[in-house]
Amino acid sequence: MIPQERYEKIKSILTEEKTISIKDLSKKIYSSESTLRRDINYLESAGFLKKIRGGVTLSSNTNSEYSSFIRQNRNVDEKQYIANLCDKYFLKDDLSIYLDDSSTTNYLTKYFKNYKQLVVLTNSIEIAKNLYDNSNVKCLLSGGTLKFNSYSLVGLQVYDFLKSFYADYVFISCKCLDNLNVYEADNDLAEIKKIMLQNSSVKVLMADSSKFYKKSFVSNYKPTQFDYIVTDKKPDDEFIKSLKPFTDVIWQ
Repeated sequence: MIPQERYEKIKSILTEEKTISIKDLSKKIYSSESTLRRDINYLESAGFLKKIRGGVTLSSNTNSEYSSFIRQNRNVDEKQYIANLCDKYFLKDDLSIYLDDSSTTNYLTKYFKNYKQLVVLTNSIEIAKNLYDNSNVKCLLSGGTLKFNSYSLVGLQVYDFLKSFYADYVFISCKCLDNLNVYEADNDLAEIKKIMLQNSSVKVLMADSSKFYKKSFVSNYKPTQFDYIVTDKKPDDEFIKSLKPFTDVIWQ
């Protein structure tokens, strides 16, 4: 097994189990402990995991951006629930929509088959792939540079592309948020989302409850710049009150 395959296998196992011993992990990936320790050192430097006595644990570092594979397989039930709420409250025929590169917005695409004449703007190859056989959707995919370990396109080409459009709805997610700021781990992606917040009518933040009350590296916009925040659990009353009258929070 080549190193990249081992990295992905370790990520998949740790995402599911959260914490595991070196001995058990070695058995699961059929690798020697010496090789495994080199892989662990690499993944720790990338911010994915932390070493503990006799084993490893999934990192809770909010400054690290996980691979698309990892993000897509975390908090699946919560993301599906949020996508269902967005379908219920917002989707209809004849809309122009921007979707960011997040795993959360990706779950929204399955509902598009129920509507006619949708135009979707995105910088996500994964979202474009999900829509390739949907005749009800005209999907406009930006150019740009493919971001390492993801399906995201970034760079000046994306900025120029998105600045030429105005969307009815923007659906984006984030790294985390509190009542003062919405945070990203990457400045390129934050700039892209900032453009579409300016070039849209209705702004919707999709964020599961695990992202609340945390901080990260990049903060380019505020919760009150969104018309709606859609989540899977009711935030505390103080958080909801702090956003009024600018932003409504939807959780059911």
